[in-house]
Amino acid sequence: MRITVRRFLSALAALGLVCACSCVGVRSDIVLNADGTGRMSLEYRVSRQFEAVGALDGNAGRPAVPVGRADFERSIARLEGLELVSFSSREEGRDLVSRAVISFSRLEDVLPLLDYQGAALYREGENRVLRLNLGAGREDTDPRLAALLEEACRGYEIALSLSAPGGAALRVKGDREGLGIGESGKRAEFSAALSRFFRPGGDLELEFVF
Repeated sequence: MRITVRRFLSALAALGLVCACSCVGVRSDIVLNADGTGRMSLEYRVSRQFEAVGALDGNAGRPAVPVGRADFERSIARLEGLELVSFSSREEGRDLVSRAVISFSRLEDVLPLLDYQGAALYREGENRVLRLNLGAGREDTDPRLAALLEEACRGYEIALSLSAPGGAALRVKGDREGLGIGESGKRAEFSAALSRFFRPGGDLELEFVF
Protein backbone atom coordinates (compact mmCIF):
# COMPACT_ATOMS: atom_id res chain seq x y z
CA MET A 1 0.00 0.00 0.00
CA ARG A 2 1.46 3.36 -0.99
CA ILE A 3 1.74 6.02 1.68
CA THR A 4 0.33 9.04 -0.12
CA VAL A 5 -1.59 12.19 0.63
CA ARG A 6 -4.14 11.27 -2.01
CA ARG A 7 -4.79 7.97 -0.23
CA PHE A 8 -5.60 9.85 2.96
CA LEU A 9 -8.02 12.17 1.19
CA SER A 10 -9.64 9.26 -0.65
CA ALA A 11 -10.04 7.36 2.61
CA LEU A 12 -11.74 10.32 4.23
CA ALA A 13 -14.12 10.74 1.31
CA ALA A 14 -14.99 7.04 1.25
CA LEU A 15 -15.66 6.91 4.99
CA GLY A 16 -17.96 9.93 4.74
CA LEU A 17 -20.05 10.48 7.84
CA VAL A 18 -18.37 7.58 9.65
CA CYS A 19 -15.25 9.63 10.12
CA ALA A 20 -16.83 13.06 10.09
CA CYS A 21 -15.52 13.68 13.58
CA SER A 22 -11.90 12.75 12.82
CA CYS A 23 -9.22 13.71 10.32
CA VAL A 24 -5.58 13.55 9.36
CA GLY A 25 -2.85 16.04 8.59
CA VAL A 26 0.17 15.45 6.36
CA ARG A 27 3.47 17.33 6.11
CA SER A 28 6.10 16.50 3.47
CA ASP A 29 9.51 18.19 3.48
CA ILE A 30 11.99 17.47 0.68
CA VAL A 31 15.64 18.51 0.96
CA LEU A 32 17.82 18.17 -2.15
CA ASN A 33 21.62 17.91 -2.17
CA ALA A 34 23.89 19.31 -4.87
CA ASP A 35 24.42 15.81 -6.33
CA GLY A 36 20.68 15.19 -6.75
CA THR A 37 20.28 12.91 -3.74
CA GLY A 38 18.25 13.99 -0.76
CA ARG A 39 15.87 13.22 2.05
CA MET A 40 12.13 13.45 2.45
CA SER A 41 10.55 13.82 5.87
CA LEU A 42 6.93 12.74 6.18
CA GLU A 43 4.82 13.55 9.22
CA TYR A 44 1.31 12.15 9.53
CA ARG A 45 -0.98 13.48 12.24
CA VAL A 46 -3.89 11.07 12.63
CA SER A 47 -6.86 11.59 14.89
CA ARG A 48 -7.17 8.70 17.34
CA GLN A 49 -10.85 8.55 16.37
CA PHE A 50 -9.89 8.03 12.73
CA GLU A 51 -7.37 5.38 13.74
CA ALA A 52 -10.14 3.54 15.58
CA VAL A 53 -12.16 3.22 12.36
CA GLY A 54 -9.67 0.54 11.32
CA ALA A 55 -11.17 -1.75 13.96
CA LEU A 56 -14.53 -1.77 12.16
CA ASP A 57 -13.33 -4.42 9.69
CA GLY A 58 -11.85 -6.63 12.37
CA ASN A 59 -8.36 -5.14 12.28
CA ALA A 60 -8.47 -3.87 15.82
CA GLY A 61 -5.45 -1.81 16.73
CA ARG A 62 -4.58 -1.06 13.11
CA PRO A 63 -5.31 2.38 11.64
CA ALA A 64 -7.46 2.80 8.54
CA VAL A 65 -4.53 4.48 6.79
CA PRO A 66 -0.86 3.39 6.71
CA VAL A 67 1.00 5.11 9.54
CA GLY A 68 2.90 2.24 11.21
CA ARG A 69 6.55 1.38 10.65
CA ALA A 70 5.63 -1.88 8.93
CA ASP A 71 3.49 0.04 6.41
CA PHE A 72 6.38 2.35 5.59
CA GLU A 73 8.84 -0.52 5.28
CA ARG A 74 6.57 -2.44 2.90
CA SER A 75 6.03 0.62 0.72
CA ILE A 76 9.70 1.59 0.57
CA ALA A 77 10.78 -1.97 -0.18
CA ARG A 78 8.77 -1.89 -3.42
CA LEU A 79 10.42 1.27 -4.72
CA GLU A 80 13.95 1.57 -6.08
CA GLY A 81 16.29 4.29 -4.89
CA LEU A 82 14.55 4.82 -1.54
CA GLU A 83 15.61 3.88 1.98
CA LEU A 84 13.78 4.31 5.28
CA VAL A 85 16.29 6.14 7.48
CA SER A 86 14.21 6.51 10.62
CA PHE A 87 10.68 6.17 11.96
CA SER A 88 9.05 7.36 15.14
CA SER A 89 5.55 7.82 16.52
CA ARG A 90 4.09 9.51 19.55
CA GLU A 91 0.74 10.43 21.02
CA GLU A 92 0.04 14.13 21.14
CA GLY A 93 -3.28 15.11 22.63
CA ARG A 94 -6.04 13.64 20.48
CA ASP A 95 -3.60 12.62 17.74
CA LEU A 96 -1.13 9.90 16.85
CA VAL A 97 1.85 11.58 15.16
CA SER A 98 4.10 9.40 12.96
CA ARG A 99 7.29 10.69 11.36
CA ALA A 100 9.42 8.95 8.76
CA VAL A 101 12.64 10.10 7.12
CA ILE A 102 13.35 8.60 3.70
CA SER A 103 16.53 9.03 1.66
CA PHE A 104 16.45 8.97 -2.13
CA SER A 105 19.00 8.67 -4.93
CA ARG A 106 17.03 10.84 -7.38
CA LEU A 107 14.06 13.14 -6.92
CA GLU A 108 12.23 11.06 -9.54
CA ASP A 109 12.19 8.19 -7.06
CA VAL A 110 9.98 10.21 -4.70
CA LEU A 111 7.14 10.74 -7.19
CA PRO A 112 5.36 7.45 -6.35
CA LEU A 113 5.17 8.57 -2.72
CA LEU A 114 3.57 11.88 -3.64
CA ASP A 115 1.19 10.21 -6.09
CA TYR A 116 -0.82 13.30 -6.94
CA GLN A 117 -2.83 13.29 -10.13
CA GLY A 118 -0.53 14.69 -12.79
CA ALA A 119 2.59 14.61 -10.60
CA ALA A 120 5.56 15.30 -12.83
CA LEU A 121 9.18 16.39 -12.82
CA TYR A 122 10.47 18.18 -15.89
CA ARG A 123 12.99 20.68 -17.24
CA GLU A 124 12.20 24.33 -17.89
CA GLY A 125 15.28 25.98 -19.35
CA GLU A 126 18.03 25.72 -16.76
CA ASN A 127 15.54 24.92 -13.99
CA ARG A 128 13.69 21.82 -12.92
CA VAL A 129 10.03 21.88 -11.97
CA LEU A 130 8.15 19.55 -9.63
CA ARG A 131 4.47 19.82 -10.49
CA LEU A 132 1.75 18.56 -8.18
CA ASN A 133 -1.97 18.64 -8.86
CA LEU A 134 -4.06 18.89 -5.71
CA GLY A 135 -7.68 18.59 -6.76
CA ALA A 136 -10.66 19.87 -4.83
CA GLY A 137 -13.88 18.27 -3.68
CA ARG A 138 -16.26 16.62 -6.13
CA GLU A 139 -18.84 18.90 -7.69
CA ASP A 140 -21.61 16.49 -6.66
CA THR A 141 -20.59 16.46 -2.97
CA ASP A 142 -23.54 17.17 -0.70
CA PRO A 143 -22.93 20.72 0.61
CA ARG A 144 -24.07 19.65 4.08
CA LEU A 145 -21.55 16.80 4.17
CA ALA A 146 -18.80 19.09 2.88
CA ALA A 147 -19.58 21.62 5.60
CA LEU A 148 -19.59 18.92 8.26
CA LEU A 149 -16.23 17.57 7.12
CA GLU A 150 -14.75 21.06 7.01
CA GLU A 151 -15.75 21.66 10.60
CA ALA A 152 -14.58 18.23 11.76
CA CYS A 153 -11.14 18.64 10.16
CA ARG A 154 -10.46 22.07 11.59
CA GLY A 155 -6.87 22.23 12.85
CA TYR A 156 -5.46 19.69 10.38
CA GLU A 157 -3.52 20.69 7.27
CA ILE A 158 -1.65 19.53 4.20
CA ALA A 159 1.85 21.03 3.97
CA LEU A 160 4.67 20.63 1.45
CA SER A 161 8.11 22.14 1.19
CA LEU A 162 11.15 21.77 -1.04
CA SER A 163 14.69 22.99 -0.36
CA ALA A 164 17.42 23.05 -3.02
CA PRO A 165 21.06 24.24 -2.99
CA GLY A 166 20.41 26.85 -5.69
CA GLY A 167 17.16 28.07 -4.18
CA ALA A 168 13.50 27.20 -4.74
CA ALA A 169 10.38 29.12 -5.75
CA LEU A 170 6.71 28.19 -5.82
CA ARG A 171 4.14 28.90 -8.52
CA VAL A 172 0.47 28.38 -7.73
CA LYS A 173 -2.25 27.92 -10.33
CA GLY A 174 -5.78 28.08 -9.00
CA ASP A 175 -7.64 29.53 -6.04
CA ARG A 176 -5.08 30.94 -3.59
CA GLU A 177 -7.60 31.77 -0.87
CA GLY A 178 -6.57 30.37 2.50
CA LEU A 179 -3.19 29.12 1.30
CA GLY A 180 0.04 29.54 3.21
CA ILE A 181 2.86 30.25 0.73
CA GLY A 182 6.42 31.07 1.65
CA GLU A 183 9.79 31.45 -0.07
CA SER A 184 13.02 32.06 1.77
CA GLY A 185 16.29 31.49 -0.03
CA LYS A 186 16.72 27.78 -0.57
CA ARG A 187 13.24 26.80 0.61
CA ALA A 188 9.73 27.13 -0.82
CA GLU A 189 6.69 25.92 1.11
CA PHE A 190 2.95 25.55 0.87
CA SER A 191 0.22 24.76 3.39
CA ALA A 192 -3.56 24.60 3.36
CA ALA A 193 -6.23 23.50 5.78
CA LEU A 194 -7.36 19.94 5.10
CA SER A 195 -10.94 21.21 5.01
CA ARG A 196 -10.17 23.06 1.77
CA PHE A 197 -10.01 19.77 -0.11
CA PHE A 198 -13.62 18.93 0.64
CA ARG A 199 -14.95 22.01 -1.15
CA PRO A 200 -16.26 21.53 -4.70
CA GLY A 201 -14.26 23.27 -7.45
CA GLY A 202 -11.17 25.35 -6.94
CA ASP A 203 -8.60 22.91 -8.34
CA LEU A 204 -5.05 23.70 -7.27
CA GLU A 205 -1.75 23.08 -9.04
CA LEU A 206 1.64 23.65 -7.42
CA GLU A 207 4.94 24.03 -9.25
CA PHE A 208 8.14 24.00 -7.24
CA VAL A 209 10.88 25.58 -9.39
CA PHE A 210 14.52 24.95 -8.45
